Amino acid sequence: MVLEVSKKVLRFEFSDDNMDMSVTEQLVISNHGNAKARYRWQIPTSMAFVPQPAVDEVAAGSSKSVSVTFRPTGQRSEEELLVLQIEDGNSVDVKCQGIVNEARCTFIEKLLDFGNIPVGLRAKDQTLHIKNQMRTTAIFHVECNSEELTITPTKGRITADQKVLFTVGFISHVETDF
Repeated sequence: MVLEVSKKVLRFEFSDDNMDMSVTEQLVISNHGNAKARYRWQIPTSMAFVPQPAVDEVAAGSSKSVSVTFRPTGQRSEEELLVLQIEDGNSVDVKCQGIVNEARCTFIEKLLDFGNIPVGLRAKDQTLHIKNQMRTTAIFHVECNSEELTITPTKGRITADQKVLFTVGFISHVETDF
């Protein structure tokens, strides 16, 4: 079995207006043979580049589209090899390159102190600022896994040498030290 891919190299970059945490590129897999071909992607453990569908088949004489999504893992530049494993055929390598603009932001306030708060009552919201230290725009996403905290905004951009004001709210329904 032989399958062909439309691109041997996929390059992922975030555009200036993109505020998402991932970028997706399309890849076409073609089967010019006379029998259906099954395939499975071998995905690196970092999960920075993920093809969908991960397992599928391509009918004889047809093509299928695959979406490959790049979700940065924290490095400025990432490169990995996705391997298309073809049942009863040779593997095909697709080189993926992900580029992320460098961003460096700092908190201006180093501490938030809500003081002692009675259980079940909402504390007065606190504010904090994050300043972009670079000459390029920084995109941010806030992921808060605490039921006690609310943080707004949850995503946005900070232009060069500017700062953004965040509002942090706190309420707890159980007695505990934080």
